[in-house]
Amino acid sequence: MYEYVAIQERDRSQWRSYVSLLRFPYHASFLGVVLGSLIVTRQWSGSLIWHTFLLYISMTVLLYGGIYTLNAITDARKDSRHPLKQYRPVASGEISRRAAAVFAAGLIFFGFISGWVWLGAESMPVYLLLLTLNLAYSFCFRNVIVLDVIFNSATHPPRFLLGMWLAGGSFEWRWLILVFLFAIGMAASRRFVDLNNAAWKSRRSLPKYSRRRLLAIKSIAFAAIVLLWIASGPSFQIPYVVTVCAYIVCVAGIEFIPRIRSLFEKLWLR
Repeated sequence: MYEYVAIQERDRSQWRSYVSLLRFPYHASFLGVVLGSLIVTRQWSGSLIWHTFLLYISMTVLLYGGIYTLNAITDARKDSRHPLKQYRPVASGEISRRAAAVFAAGLIFFGFISGWVWLGAESMPVYLLLLTLNLAYSFCFRNVIVLDVIFNSATHPPRFLLGMWLAGGSFEWRWLILVFLFAIGMAASRRFVDLNNAAWKSRRSLPKYSRRRLLAIKSIAFAAIVLLWIASGPSFQIPYVVTVCAYIVCVAGIEFIPRIRSLFEKLWLR
């Protein structure tokens, strides 16, 4: 009887570990898709809501679930030296790397299949771009200073583009550039949080950053946003107003306001 209960508890614990590989707190990035749709239309039809939900399952839960699992494999040795990340399923050894690799491959495969079936072949180039950018970051550039920030940020404009496409909008380069520049500021802020929480022990590129260097990256991205606004004309333009306000609240907030920094620490360090 006790052995049966122990087996059940172990299976339940392992099931929870596999679910944690999907990194549900990181699914907040799907907000980029929603915002992409919102700039095209405020009238959300039942069809748009349904297809947005299908995109969430296909891209965020399945495709990105596989990508997050691959990251857990590549980061396992480094995470095992981090005071908080050492308890993650692959880093702790609760899930083997081989089992995690099979899980990741299955998620990515079904992510592409579901995207093709539910959303059409038009979504496949963006899915392929997202996978390519994430693999390039994970296996090539995550330990290369500055390039790690660029490749980490480059995955956000495609999400925004998918939201615009779902809502029937056309390609809008200004929004995509602004999303990219905002993402650079957030990526630099994440490295600031990692440095403050001893994550430099788990990633080779982090010791090469300093607070001054990260401030420089964030300042350059903010200056680029302002210069684009000036170049486009002195009029009141919603894309620039929204981006500047969000940058000040989030990027500057992480730097100077402890409560905002604590909020993102809970998200990024789990």
